[in-house]
Amino acid sequence: MSVVFRKSILILVVVVIFSYVWGDWNTIKIGTLPTFLYQVAVGDGRNDGIDRVYVSTYDGYIYEGTYYGGWSWVEVGHSDSERMLDVTVGNGRGDGINRVYGGSQSTAYEFTYTPGGWNRMELGVSAFSREVWVCDGRDDDIMRVYAGSGGLKECTWNGSSWDALNIGESINWHFGIGAGRSDDTNRIYCPGAASSSIREYTWNSSSYDESIIGNLSFSPLLRMGGKKLIYPRMRHRLIGLVYVLVGQGVMAVFVCIV
Repeated sequence: MSVVFRKSILILVVVVIFSYVWGDWNTIKIGTLPTFLYQVAVGDGRNDGIDRVYVSTYDGYIYEGTYYGGWSWVEVGHSDSERMLDVTVGNGRGDGINRVYGGSQSTAYEFTYTPGGWNRMELGVSAFSREVWVCDGRDDDIMRVYAGSGGLKECTWNGSSWDALNIGESINWHFGIGAGRSDDTNRIYCPGAASSSIREYTWNSSSYDESIIGNLSFSPLLRMGGKKLIYPRMRHRLIGLVYVLVGQGVMAVFVCIV
């Protein structure tokens, strides 16, 4: 396992928290990390009933922030000498245990907390993992991990290791998962690579059916995303905002409430 070497020039990044109080937002600095950040997630990553803040960083690390009258930060783990582009928290194995998941430039990682510290495992995704989700993409009440950027992978825990399934090879950056048709059925949505098409993937009990559900008359789509499911104690459905950013300064917005 290679080691991530920190830069000799220290770049300090301040982590801030925003709270809404009486008609205004209060900004509080909750930490300073040694490099700039990519993503932030909140969840019970240690399964102790305490929600914490997790951030992924340019130097390939995931950090965990815990509040006990003040904020303290520890390292969760790191990638193999590359950037950690995303982080999320959830019940990725479907066993009722929350874990922390990170996406790097070549694969996706799972971090499990034990009394001895954090254990890291690769998910067997040999792909640029710009985004990582934990949710029920097949709508079969089984939580899985989804990772990808240039290609979309679905990772299912089989009891001893991860099985990776290719869902789509030509997607552009980000993707979203939820009941896009408002029919209580989860599907996967992503922009096509170098095109203005929006693709929908539906599980048919044996494989994913791909449909082109829209071709926007703009330049190629830049990204599709949404709110990640970070509280497995809630229903295994995506609740939140699904959005698509397209070229020429136009944004299409879809609201997905289940």
